[in-house]
Amino acid sequence: MEAYADRSRILTHQSCPRRRYFEYEVPTSGDVNGVRPTRMDMNLLLGAAFHAGIEVLLRNAMEHSEDRPDLWDMVTDDAVKMALEGDGDWQGYWPQVKSVGLSLEPEEDASYVYYEQAALVEALIRAYAVFVLPQVLDRFTVVDVER
Repeated sequence: MEAYADRSRILTHQSCPRRRYFEYEVPTSGDVNGVRPTRMDMNLLLGAAFHAGIEVLLRNAMEHSEDRPDLWDMVTDDAVKMALEGDGDWQGYWPQVKSVGLSLEPEEDASYVYYEQAALVEALIRAYAVFVLPQVLDRFTVVDVER
């Protein structure tokens, strides 16, 4: 018998064993066991989009160590575009929202929330590029970026 464990399963079990059972163990007709919501969690999608944008910034810092403001403006725009529209393995914020939507409260306006979260992703990436990234690059050399 093969048994697999990962951090998500362990943390889910620690918070609620029944939830872990439903999310990972319940037999289904598909290839993967478990029952999950059909819509995406807003916080997880926001975090994934932010990290996709930061990856672009850090990869650029790895390849170009010179500090050119015009280059960083272009790279920041590319990072925002990557986070929102996607490329390669990352589908992007907008394609995912349009395909499955977000889990929202019944009284929430979906369109407003979708645009609000897209603006938040952009603001977080731009703030990181202006305030955090220069401090990181002053103290560290980027040798690899987590995928």
